[in-house]
Amino acid sequence: MTLKEKAIIAKNKVITVLKYCFPNQCYGCRKLCLDLVCTTCEKEFTLLLQTDPMHIRGINKIWYFADYHQCIKSALHELKFNKNMAMGKRLNRSIKERIDDLKSVVDMSTLWVPVPSHKKRYKERGYDVLDVLFDRCIPMKQINKQLVYRTKNTPYLYTLNHQKRKAALKNAFEIDNANAGQIENKNVVIYDDILTTGASVEAVAKKILIYKPKTINAVIFSVTPKNENC
Repeated sequence: MTLKEKAIIAKNKVITVLKYCFPNQCYGCRKLCLDLVCTTCEKEFTLLLQTDPMHIRGINKIWYFADYHQCIKSALHELKFNKNMAMGKRLNRSIKERIDDLKSVVDMSTLWVPVPSHKKRYKERGYDVLDVLFDRCIPMKQINKQLVYRTKNTPYLYTLNHQKRKAALKNAFEIDNANAGQIENKNVVIYDDILTTGASVEAVAKKILIYKPKTINAVIFSVTPKNENC
C-alpha cells in the first residue's frame, strides 16, 4: 500500500469519526456541527427588530427581523425548497424571542394579512411558509388568510429583476369580496418572509387600498441589503 493510499484511508477514518461526533452540517458555513447551525453561525439567528427605510407605495412603515445574509438565506432555502421543518421551527423560535419587541410597536389586535402563495405552490410544498415562520407569533383570530388570494402562479421572483417582478405581479392578487368589508377604516399589517424590491408587498397593498383601510404597515422576516437588490 502506497503512502498516498494510506493517507486517503486515514482521512476517510477521520471524516467518519467527525460525522459520528458531529452528525449535522451547519446550514450557514457548512461545517460539521451538533445542531442545525454551528455555534459561530448561531449568533446570526439572534434577530433584531428594525425598521426598513424603503418607500413602498401604500405602506406606512416596514419592520423586519433579519438581514438576508448567507445564514438566513440558507435557512429559508431549506424551509422553502427542501421541506426542512426543523429549520422552520428554528426560525420560528428566533421570531418568538423578539415578539415582545414587535408588540411594543405594532398593535397585535390589528388585521394581519399574509402575502399569499398560489394554490399550486402550496400543493407542491404541502404547507405555507408563513404559517411555519409566524406560528403562534400573531393571534390566529387576527389573521385573515382569505382576504387576499393569488390569481397567478408567478415564477420564483428571486430569478427576476425589479421591472420583471412588477410585470409578473401585475394582477397577481385579488381581494375576496366576502371578506372585503373587514378592511374599511382598519389598521392592516401585511406580512411576508423576504423583502427585496418590495414588489409583492406593494401589489398586495394596492388591492387593499381600494377598500380604504386606516393604515397599512408591513412586517417582514428578512430584508435583502439594498446593495443586493435587483
